[in-house]
Amino acid sequence: MAGDPVISADERFMIVDDDQGQHGNSDLFVICRTRDGWTSPSRFAEPVNSKFNEGDPWVSADGHWLYFYSDRNAPAADRAPRVSHAVDRSAQPPWHPSDWLDVR
Repeated sequence: MAGDPVISADERFMIVDDDQGQHGNSDLFVICRTRDGWTSPSRFAEPVNSKFNEGDPWVSADGHWLYFYSDRNAPAADRAPRVSHAVDRSAQPPWHPSDWLDVR
């Protein structure tokens, strides 16, 4: 795995980006803590990852919000920020579709 790791505040999971994604672009991966250590990295499926680049993950303190950049259909500059919300804090968060963050 490449870089930009972020660990949840409760230390139950870690999210990293890697440029060896499914379509040859950067994707986000989750690594979960178990009683025996950490799981192998698992690529997030859509709606988090896409055929475009995703990276620079950050998780809110409550573990319910995943922030990252993506250049998918960017309305302005590339690497536009996105946010995805998780309503359940299970071992692998079931993130909802991401939305653009309007930072203008």
